[in-house]
Amino acid sequence: MIEVLSPGAANERRDREATPVLYGRSGVREYWIMDWRRRQVQCCRRAQEGLHPATTMIEDELLQSPLLPGFPCPVRVLFARVSR
Repeated sequence: MIEVLSPGAANERRDREATPVLYGRSGVREYWIMDWRRRQVQCCRRAQEGLHPATTMIEDELLQSPLLPGFPCPVRVLFARVSR
């Protein structure tokens, strides 16, 4: 699951706190949060009963997932059309 952060403090809090809980209950195994302002991706992975932050990748890093073997993606590609 990929979520682009919504503008506004309340929306961002929802995307980072409530949404992973909801997705975790639904059986989602991985949740990526794209922060278009910071140009980074936070990866939350299933651990025990829910989704928990596992790593945060910045523009110069490679986005990889054990759920998508052979599908590495430079983080900068995800933000190629986002103006600074």
